[in-house]
Amino acid sequence: MGMGGFTLLIDGCQMRYWDSGGTGVPIVFSHGAGADHATYEDQATHLSAAGFRVVPWDMRGHGLSRPGGRFTTERANRDTLAQLAPRGPGRAAPAGRC
Repeated sequence: MGMGGFTLLIDGCQMRYWDSGGTGVPIVFSHGAGADHATYEDQATHLSAAGFRVVPWDMRGHGLSRPGGRFTTERANRDTLAQLAPRGPGRAAPAGRC
């Protein structure tokens, strides 16, 4: 995927995400249950090559993120918002299974 990997601490859980860099509005990809960031590898590769900033991440207890407590829909929603927040208000486009 050619992106740097980073860790964001959310509610006591280490969440892994990748960022293609750039100055455009980031597209934050969220995967479904039982999957991980690699679900969107093809899309991320093509979009970043086209100049978009792409930020796929591993949800709590998936891929390289740690479990950090029980997985619930409410917690998944908070985790998604926490991934979007550092990008600035209205400065991120959620994509995938949000």
